[in-house]
Amino acid sequence: MPASKLGLPHSVVPITPPAAASQGAEEAESAGAHGGLLRVGFEVDSDADVEQDTHIQAYPRRPGRTACDFFLKTGHCRFGDTCVYDHPEHAAVPLTKMGLPLRPGQPVCAYYLKHAECKYGPACKWHHPPLRPVFAGSLL
Repeated sequence: MPASKLGLPHSVVPITPPAAASQGAEEAESAGAHGGLLRVGFEVDSDADVEQDTHIQAYPRRPGRTACDFFLKTGHCRFGDTCVYDHPEHAAVPLTKMGLPLRPGQPVCAYYLKHAECKYGPACKWHHPPLRPVFAGSLL
């Protein structure tokens, strides 16, 4: 049945998806706050005080039990307090206020460097130092 018989408009109007709309609003807000410059990414903020906003997640100590393999590799345990294995203090990894691991000596997480967030969270094996935005046209 033709669109005219259904009472539908004859032209197609594109609809902006909500995610793209909110991203555009965020970029516009960021650009307005920084003299109209568009944020193009992030860089490591070497001036930031790393120690200030860190904490170490506490996991159960079970001396005499086998150490949690995943915890030894990543410094994180998805089972938390219910894990039956030992979580030695020497393997604990400091986390940022966002819950991302600080691993000096490891390369910076590429996804984190691009998006300022990490899809792997505390289980990520890369470093997550403080970042600052980089704007188009700004001097590095």
